[in-house]
Order: sequence, then C-alpha cells, then structure tokens
Amino acid sequence: AQERRSHLDDVICALAAGYETQAKVGRDAARHSGRKGFRSTSVYGVFGSAAGAARLLKLDSKRTAHALAIASSFASGTMQCWADSSMEWRLQVAQASEAGVKAALLAEGGVTGARLALEGDAGFFRAFTGDVFQLRLDDWAIERVRFKPYPGCAVNQAPAHTLIRLLENHSLAPTAVAELSA
Repeated sequence: AQERRSHLDDVICALAAGYETQAKVGRDAARHSGRKGFRSTSVYGVFGSAAGAARLLKLDSKRTAHALAIASSFASGTMQCWADSSMEWRLQVAQASEAGVKAALLAEGGVTGARLALEGDAGFFRAFTGDVFQLRLDDWAIERVRFKPYPGCAVNQAPAHTLIRLLENHSLAPTAVAELSA
C-alpha cells in the first residue's frame, strides 16, 4: 500500500478481503490441518495476505485467482515450535504475509497458478488436511468474530484462562500471585 500510494479506502477494502479470504479457506479445514500439526495462522494467513495484496494491486478476478493458487504453494508452518518452546513461531506470521504479497506480485506479472490449487486431488486441502472442503461463501467471517480478551494466539491464552479459573475457584486475589514459572 505504501509503495503504490494506495488510498485509505483501498487499504480498508484490502484488509477486509484478506480477513474474509483467510477465514473462508480455513473455516472447515483448520481443525483438520491443526490435528496434523500445522499452525493455522501461518498456513491460512498466506491466503489472506494474497487476497489483500491482490485487492491493493487491483488485480482482476483471473489474476486474483492465480495469486491465491500461487499462495497455496507458499503455505507452511507447524506447531512444533510450541512443543519445543522455540522461536520460529514469531517468523511464521511474517512469512505468511510476505509470501502472500509475493504471490500477488507474481500473478500481477503474469505467473499462473493451478486451476484446482485448493480442491484438486493433489491440492492444498488434501495435502494439509487429507480431505477436500468446499468453500462456504454464505456469510461474512467478521460476523462470527468473538471478543478476544488477551492479545496473542490460542496457545498463549490457555495459561491465562487456567490462571483465571484457579483464582476464581480458590478465592484468590490476583495480587496473591507473585510469579508464574514453567
């Protein structure tokens, strides 16, 4: 957006396009890919990034489809980082963002992607989940968003929820907790 000097209205539309696309692609598939060890944010985020970038670049529907197909080849990221307490989880979101933009720029330049990149027999859904899912376009994902009380992904929220339950169930004041350690 900055490089192209995009208008704020276009930026907002691009954010909406990215949010909706990521949610639509991951809606039915994310829990299945998660069971296989793939991290949803990095695996599905690339689609949101590609859709948002395609919108900012004002790609037509054909090139946008190519951008999304190309993005399917860039999806990656596992949850082993949580198990090992390693640092690459921080890089996965950045990688998804960069890869989506790259996919849109490639499509803008004429690179094509597989027509059945998502639903093909050897496509994204089958590779990441073992099954093929139909995209449901019947609603807006933003309407399903619920309040997220703590900044961070789900794996970071579990300890906060556990602590709150402990405090409530044992009538402890939050000030009674001096330290949390692993």
